[in-house]
Amino acid sequence: SGDLDPVATMWWIVGMYLVGGGFILAHFLPARNLGVKYEDRGEAVVSQDPPKNSALKTFWIYFGIITAMLGAMKVAEGYLVTIVLKEELGSYEAIRNMMAQYYFAGSFIIIFLGLATGRLVQLKHISPIFMFVLYMALVLVVGITALATNAFIVFICLAVIQRVGEACLYNPGLHMVFTGFSGRMRTQIRSAHSTYYYTAVGLPLALLFSYTSIAMESERNMLGSMIIVLLVAGLAMIMKFETSLVDTLYASVYQGTKAAKIAAVQTLSFLKPPRYGRKMSRLLQDNPKHVLRKTIILGLGYVDNDQQATEAILHQFRSDQEEIQIAVLD
Repeated sequence: SGDLDPVATMWWIVGMYLVGGGFILAHFLPARNLGVKYEDRGEAVVSQDPPKNSALKTFWIYFGIITAMLGAMKVAEGYLVTIVLKEELGSYEAIRNMMAQYYFAGSFIIIFLGLATGRLVQLKHISPIFMFVLYMALVLVVGITALATNAFIVFICLAVIQRVGEACLYNPGLHMVFTGFSGRMRTQIRSAHSTYYYTAVGLPLALLFSYTSIAMESERNMLGSMIIVLLVAGLAMIMKFETSLVDTLYASVYQGTKAAKIAAVQTLSFLKPPRYGRKMSRLLQDNPKHVLRKTIILGLGYVDNDQQATEAILHQFRSDQEEIQIAVLD
């Protein structure tokens, strides 16, 4: 009939992933292909290497693991919802109509919730770690409910919550993490996220699901349990990830280039780790460069109940530079 049996399909999947992996390696493996470089005629290009410190290695480990876990969770959730739709609805027409409805509902929610999230981040400087935790917790609660009740509508809610949470919580939080780095480091972390989140988990899960679709009569419990385990493990590691991120950003503040310092200070103002106000106040006492000083002042404005931070900001108002005084007023 021309249809491939499961074994042949699995080999075709493996072959296509190997070909795709070859193209990715050919493009990204050479260091010169990691980013676009701009230079003016006659101007020397200064390389911005990431700071060499032990926290950076820890950061890469936790970042890679958590990103791969969330990528695997997304794939498993999408496959689970697809299976539920096929088992419950049966016909292609009914599946298409249902998918169109929950995609429309998700898109509608994303528009309004995205605007609200952006406004809230602007006003309150919400931590990206809080956004990651909220995203994982929401999907975890709905996933547990779906597995416990086995209700069709809850699985549809799981698909909507995952899509909305990824767009309105995970992606904005991830962008805050990216902006904490500059130069080559930012390019590397973006490339690493794309690799771990999309590519690295694809082949293992494709092989696993090809096997389970043959060996298991129903994959709902297996996929639901996988989602729960991945989210629980991610939540258990998120604080370690935050610690390594904060340590890496502080290393950029004290050891990095001017651009790296400004980017790190900006992201630290969202994270607001312990003793952040005290450390930034001491940094202001060293009379940093104009843009860095302005960035520190604006960040300290979001620190609550810190007398030292408030005094440091007011002290900067005595500056003879009008832009610094405006930053203090802001």
